[in-house]
Amino acid sequence: RGAGGEVTSSPIAIIGMAGRFPGASTIDELWQVLVEGRETIRFFSPDELHPSIPDHKKNDPAYVRARGLIAHADDFDPLFFGLTPALAELMDPQQRVFLEIAWETLEQTGCLPQHFGGAVGVFAGCGPNTYFLNNVQHHPDLIEQVGAVNVTTVNEKDYIASRTAYQLNLKGPAVSVYSACSTSLLAIAQAVQSLRSGQCAVALAGGACITAPLLSGHRYEEGAMLSHDGHTKTFQAGSTGTVFSDGAGVVLLKPLDAAQRDGDTIFAVIKGVGVNNDGGDKGSFTAPSTEGQAGAIRMALADGQIDPATISYVEAHGTATPLGDPIEIEGLTLAFGEQTQKQFCRIGSIKSNMGHLTAAAGVAGLIKTVLALHHRKLPPTINFSEPNPAIDFASSPFVVNNTLTDWSTTDEPRRAGVSSLGVGGTNVHVVLEEAPDSGPTHREQLTAPVGTPKRGNRNNEQLTLPQLITWSARSESSREGYAQRLADVLTQPNTPTLADVAFTLQTTRPDFKQRRFAVASTTDELVQTLRADAQKATTNTLRQSPDELVFLFPGQGAQFLGMGRELYEAEPVFRQAIDECAALLINQLDVDIRMVMYSETTADEATNRAAEQRLNNTKYTQSALFVTEYALAKLWMSWGIEPTILCGHSIGEFVAAQLAGVFSLPDVLTLIATRGRLVSEQARGRMLSVRLEAEAVLELLPDTLSIAAINSRNLCVVAGPDEHLADFARLLDQREVPNRLLMTSHAFHSAMMDSVVDVFEAVVKQAKLNRPQRPIVSTVTGQLLTDAQATDPHYWATHLRETVRFADAADTLLAMGNPLLLEVGPGQALTTLVRQQSSPKPVTVWPGLASYINKDSAYRAMLTTLGQLWINGATPNWKVFYETQTRQRVLLPTYVFDRKRYWVEPVSVTTAPMRKPILQQRILELLERASGIDVTDVTPDMPFLEIGLDSLLLTQLAQTFKKEFGVPITFRQLTSQFGTIGEVAA
Repeated sequence: RGAGGEVTSSPIAIIGMAGRFPGASTIDELWQVLVEGRETIRFFSPDELHPSIPDHKKNDPAYVRARGLIAHADDFDPLFFGLTPALAELMDPQQRVFLEIAWETLEQTGCLPQHFGGAVGVFAGCGPNTYFLNNVQHHPDLIEQVGAVNVTTVNEKDYIASRTAYQLNLKGPAVSVYSACSTSLLAIAQAVQSLRSGQCAVALAGGACITAPLLSGHRYEEGAMLSHDGHTKTFQAGSTGTVFSDGAGVVLLKPLDAAQRDGDTIFAVIKGVGVNNDGGDKGSFTAPSTEGQAGAIRMALADGQIDPATISYVEAHGTATPLGDPIEIEGLTLAFGEQTQKQFCRIGSIKSNMGHLTAAAGVAGLIKTVLALHHRKLPPTINFSEPNPAIDFASSPFVVNNTLTDWSTTDEPRRAGVSSLGVGGTNVHVVLEEAPDSGPTHREQLTAPVGTPKRGNRNNEQLTLPQLITWSARSESSREGYAQRLADVLTQPNTPTLADVAFTLQTTRPDFKQRRFAVASTTDELVQTLRADAQKATTNTLRQSPDELVFLFPGQGAQFLGMGRELYEAEPVFRQAIDECAALLINQLDVDIRMVMYSETTADEATNRAAEQRLNNTKYTQSALFVTEYALAKLWMSWGIEPTILCGHSIGEFVAAQLAGVFSLPDVLTLIATRGRLVSEQARGRMLSVRLEAEAVLELLPDTLSIAAINSRNLCVVAGPDEHLADFARLLDQREVPNRLLMTSHAFHSAMMDSVVDVFEAVVKQAKLNRPQRPIVSTVTGQLLTDAQATDPHYWATHLRETVRFADAADTLLAMGNPLLLEVGPGQALTTLVRQQSSPKPVTVWPGLASYINKDSAYRAMLTTLGQLWINGATPNWKVFYETQTRQRVLLPTYVFDRKRYWVEPVSVTTAPMRKPILQQRILELLERASGIDVTDVTPDMPFLEIGLDSLLLTQLAQTFKKEFGVPITFRQLTSQFGTIGEVAA
């Protein structure tokens, strides 16, 4: 709005398009049809015509067996849109196809409500609902079953916009628009005004037209609008009119400044719109008007402040009628005014390719013109060789563009006009301009700070790491169909980078329950995975979201040299956490902990062994483990993987406590460094893993040894002095109890730690202890940590002496309904223990940091775990995941609908070749409804008795058939003469 509040003529960007056209099911396919100059009208043989068409019509010499059809107009995926199959079968196919293309446009542009915060408007219209008139209304039984009101809401033209808003959860204006042939361009003009007035942030606009019966033609009448030969020959001498065809199209509009700010793809810009009506000053209601059309065009030029001399193409309404085409050129010439140059503006019409899409004609012409601006080529208007003698092109600004032409330009941007003229006189004109040249389009401005490493940096390919590709659907068929379609796109030239594919899928697509992911380093690897058997792929049906998300922190023994180094190099959040901890520890240790963790491996084995020994020195080990696990947790949490419960094994519980707010970071690092130093100063001891339940171990255990840990129901760790532990190991060997000596420097959690407890407690008392802000499952008690325990210095002091009861803690976690567990630390020891503990009950638990140093394999493991978390119901914050990188939203395939045929046939169908399969299908439906038997595997030649029908059901079925089909069929005939579905149908 201007300073005074008035609505300004601000430019509107076209940022998305989708459609179904004769011979083209996508926008890309439409462009191929146009540039190749193909005609996509279908010409039917007499046998192909729908059997409901009476013989006297189809045999009339004036009957033209031609029409443009869209593929699968009778198919639909009702469950995707939350509609029942029974209702979908009775729903106007115009509304069904508009739902599909509206979804595709929003998905492609990232404007679905799940990802877009602004209000989305819908402006749409459709043609007369001939499907209801010819098919649905003659099935009162089906209407009664679904409900007359429900059937009305999916068939009345009034509801096409509000139905779309409801099914897609759109909160902006939802306005159904009707003006005959100019309906969809009028919808676009109305959407422009809505955007300019601030009623919505983006707006869908378009229309649909589908005529039933599909396989039908028209009767030619001289002087009327329809062609005598099935071709539309716009501006051609001798042309007699057009062909009414099926089609649908929609565009997504957004204010230009907002589209540029948000980095959207801008296909073209709407500069001005004009709408008026001829009024009564013309020969008849259906007659066109030169003055009326010229007025709408002038209005659009004035709205966009455009000099007509700068327009180099006009997409005409172009119905190819002897009277209509000359009047349209006369109106355009009048609107353009006196021009010194003649024939500077090319003109054409998409109707020459596919006929007149009636209510969808305007949006079809607009999409064609937008594509021409985008590709900078003008497609040919076909079926043109000699102009209509009533058109004086030589004296006009226009020349028919009948060959594929490069759209050259001077200093002015490329501009075009699009006209759509409705029977009844509603004229609409839109002025378009090519998208402003503002560098790469559709790019997210997510540039990392200078000097910060970037994961998979597009500009530094040698550092490119594997990418996580995720996709989902409402059905398994759609999920796998999408995998195949994406693979097909990625094998084409000029494919986007894997990083951009991953970014686009994760930031523009919603999460459905049928999920699959892939981790790939190259496009070829991803394509191979996409085309792999789904049974061998990583898939899941998410039936229930996790009740809890648990972080598990491992204890001493999980460490390895270089743990997390690749994350330190490439993940700023991880690196910042490590650096912060290292700075706080510098006064506690005699070395920078990063030098201990990330010592470079060399060719000298002695040097490498020395580095490993230093890391395994308890003085440093506990600090190194804490720092790594803390940084990992911070990284996962920054990605939106937020824990609801924390649990740590031994030293890992200190990480849990810090994240829960029990300790400040400086205090806990002081405690960890002190704990490690005190333990390292004690007499050396050993630890022994024993494959035996705790009660049985206690019966054998001498007083000199302690049970340090109960890790599972059948796995304990015993600790104590070397010589006593060796004797105990020999005893176990004699009893054939499996046992293994652990590589540790001390007997942790044993009596050998008793002397440390009081000293450590004095240090703990100097720290401020707080009530936990997140639940913690204690591995001292195996139960939830109480506020009293969390704030008791004695609890944390004796922590290093008490038995680690991880088995009890695991039981507590597994009892929490449907937990999702993530091991946040090096290795997968706790993952293994939890899986053993849960058997035979399945549990979802994943390791977070594999014991790899190689960048590719370590990242692959990390991303695989992230993919598994997503598959099992965790919701990553993808925007944060990508915030340190430069990523580009790219055009990828949209949802692959799981379509099936939902179509009722007219009751009057009588032609045998098509009638029998229709009847067989209807008989199957009646049989299933009467008996409740699943008829999926029932064939037409299967006897009723073999299907499982008894005499009572057969009697009921005979009555049903008599009522449904009006034939006197009896129970006895169903058991003899007409004993199969096929025989009854015949």
